[in-house]
Amino acid sequence: MYMIMDTMYDKTIRTLQSFTRDLRSMEGIIFDSPRLDKELLEQIMIKKRNAVTLKHMFMPHQEII
Repeated sequence: MYMIMDTMYDKTIRTLQSFTRDLRSMEGIIFDSPRLDKELLEQIMIKKRNAVTLKHMFMPHQEII
């Protein structure tokens, strides 16, 4: 059971890191662009919301897992 939980936790942390890389890339596109792309901004906000939700769910349990 420990190995399953540990693997799930590790994969979640990697997913959060991937979200962070994606967000930075999208933010770079928005700030380098002369005009605001509303769809890209919406994608960024959805990814940020999902990342924050995952962090808040898993971080308190880090020591236990």
